[in-house]
Amino acid sequence: MVRIVEVAECVAAVIEVIELAHATELTAYRILPDEQHSIRSRLRGGVGASAAGGLRIARGLLWRRSCRRLLVPVLHPGGLSAYSCGPVRGHREVPAEPVEHDLLLKTLVRAAFTLKHPTLVATEEARRWRLVNPLDSHAMLVAGFVRVDVDDSGAWHPVWRHETDGAMS
Repeated sequence: MVRIVEVAECVAAVIEVIELAHATELTAYRILPDEQHSIRSRLRGGVGASAAGGLRIARGLLWRRSCRRLLVPVLHPGGLSAYSCGPVRGHREVPAEPVEHDLLLKTLVRAAFTLKHPTLVATEEARRWRLVNPLDSHAMLVAGFVRVDVDDSGAWHPVWRHETDGAMS
């Protein structure tokens, strides 16, 4: 059984990997230190869409259980984003940031655990996490989840990829 300390170490390792990737990427493009700080702040700030209204990171993963429809990102006046399956009565929209933050944190912890303990998971899962770019939040979610079911109350229930492809949990 994994102890809380090991999980904390895994999370710390993921943070180090992401920061190293940011530093390497920014240095590779010869970005000045002041600009690097600004870019890192923006990268840490918003998980989902860019300031220009870019794509949300959980796009293509959220499905409404009751109507079996894909939830798509919607942008409301004032800049609030959500996922919606359309104007179906009784179905609540899912606020984008909480679901994205929750899912991304879960994938980061799973990736860190898998990379630190590759013999405790299936070979396919270990390979998948080694190949995914930790700076690509959407790719991290796709590597971690087959889909995310959303019930009529708006609660989300992730379906882990390693649980559906026969990997050990």
